[in-house]
Amino acid sequence: MKRFGGFAGFVDWRWHLDIFVLRYGWWPLTGAAVFLSSLLLWLVWLPVQKAHIQSELQELSVQLDSADEGKPVQVRNALNLPLEVIANEGVQGILLLAKKHGLTIAQADYKRHENGHIGRWQLQLPVTASYPQIRQFIRAARNIPGSSLDEVVLRGGDAGVEARLSFSIWFEVEKPNDVPVEGGG
Repeated sequence: MKRFGGFAGFVDWRWHLDIFVLRYGWWPLTGAAVFLSSLLLWLVWLPVQKAHIQSELQELSVQLDSADEGKPVQVRNALNLPLEVIANEGVQGILLLAKKHGLTIAQADYKRHENGHIGRWQLQLPVTASYPQIRQFIRAARNIPGSSLDEVVLRGGDAGVEARLSFSIWFEVEKPNDVPVEGGG
């Protein structure tokens, strides 16, 4: 008579596991572990995330319902880009930060680009200052919403470090221009 309890049952189970591993290797056991962990995530984590998203949607709908009709509600888009007005202030903010950190700007170039619902201000700043001043300015400019540092070119000069800094400030276009631009050719 076979017993399935106590130490003898463990030895019997262990012996079957050893035979299984010798025949098929560890891959089936690894696959079973991955399957069970994904099943656990699907049963536990997914409902929690669904409830979290539903609560956020409910908060947004309450915000939209309680808003006055004349007052626009700022809802963040999926890309978390700032609105056009904030991006326009960001261009001025970069120039003010440069002055605040002691950078001498020769001539700032900035261009506006739009592509559907996403727009971008592209700034090129040829500056002269010390290296620590330029580093502090770049760190401070990271806090401007939607900004990205595209390029830094440094050259040592007589009056300090000459640098060419390229920034982009990305934004959501409030009223996209859906008329296609025709090129000559």
